[in-house]
Amino acid sequence: MSFSSGVGRYLTAAFLAVITAVTVLMAPGVQQAKADTLTDHIVKASNPSDVAVNATTNRTYVANRYGKSVAVIDGATSATRSIVVADYPESIAINEKTNKIYVSHSASYTITVIDGATEATKRISTVGQPGKMVINQTTNEVYVANEESTGGVYIINGASMAVTQIPIYGDIRNLVINESSNKLYATAWDSSKVAILDGISKTVTQIDLGTPAQSVVLNPATKMVYFSCPEAKAFAVLNGQTNQISMIPTGSNARPGVMAINRQTNMVYAADEDNQYLTALDATARTVVNTPTERTHYLSIAVNEVTNKVYASDYYQYRVTVFDTKATVLGHVQGFNNPETLAINQNTNTIYVADRGASQIRTIDGRNVAPAFTSVLPRKPALWGLDTTMR
Repeated sequence: MSFSSGVGRYLTAAFLAVITAVTVLMAPGVQQAKADTLTDHIVKASNPSDVAVNATTNRTYVANRYGKSVAVIDGATSATRSIVVADYPESIAINEKTNKIYVSHSASYTITVIDGATEATKRISTVGQPGKMVINQTTNEVYVANEESTGGVYIINGASMAVTQIPIYGDIRNLVINESSNKLYATAWDSSKVAILDGISKTVTQIDLGTPAQSVVLNPATKMVYFSCPEAKAFAVLNGQTNQISMIPTGSNARPGVMAINRQTNMVYAADEDNQYLTALDATARTVVNTPTERTHYLSIAVNEVTNKVYASDYYQYRVTVFDTKATVLGHVQGFNNPETLAINQNTNTIYVADRGASQIRTIDGRNVAPAFTSVLPRKPALWGLDTTMR
């Protein structure tokens, strides 16, 4: 994926963005959108790389990559405090049952474990670079991707903090866990191989999708695992009981990448690698809807399974777009500067947005109200803000 540059193009885009922001609710024949409202709650961060919510305690945790800290936001009072951790915190995973927060630091080969009650910290060393993490809360085991070329997955025993390394070829980038079957599904960078790790026997089975997978989600109720395959312009579907693979084409030029799933409605949502569509897969009917979203760059998608709303952070358009369950655009929440990771507290209907360009965490009120510009109009893109290496 590439982005062209040019001062004239940026000035034109900035002018159009301002006109669009002023007229979006005034255009004749356009139904007023029921998008959500950006609140005035701004939490300062230092290049926030990840955000995660503990809905049980109503606390949100933010990895401050350049701040060597994790910010804690109290959802009830909006009070914020910092917990000192190792250098360059990147990914966060939370075990709500034990109230333990796990933070990966690839630069220092370290995992920080935070006690959510006391906020005391402990550190675990890994051999390779720890990346994304998922947790089986039933077994109290944490699975950590090794992003080095040697690959593999680390399993951390949540009680003893003992670490077991499971060899898997390739730098693992995406993980998903089915807690009921105790199976982990992992994909490596630019690889068509899927590794299935049995959480009981700790044995690995590999299956070839025939095309590289960009992202993975699953529905534990149906035991189906979904992979976005941009090169094939399709979704690969793995039956978790039989390990059989089937393909569902997008039916257009849509190249699915980043994904999210609504387990209640059995709908899968994917951003287009070419920035042209938001694709909705009805996993029950195996039908696809491609909503045109020209010139967007969705870096994160999150679903509120209570309200059935879908949120997509549009990095270069400085907004978060809100969709309904069928991927119809409800509206845009403006006022961001390079929004990235999204996390939702479904209990409070609050959406937390890591706004990387502004080094802030912004919150969105998820209630059905007309869009309100409580912050500023979209900023003019800056030449330095274009990072063509981001996916």
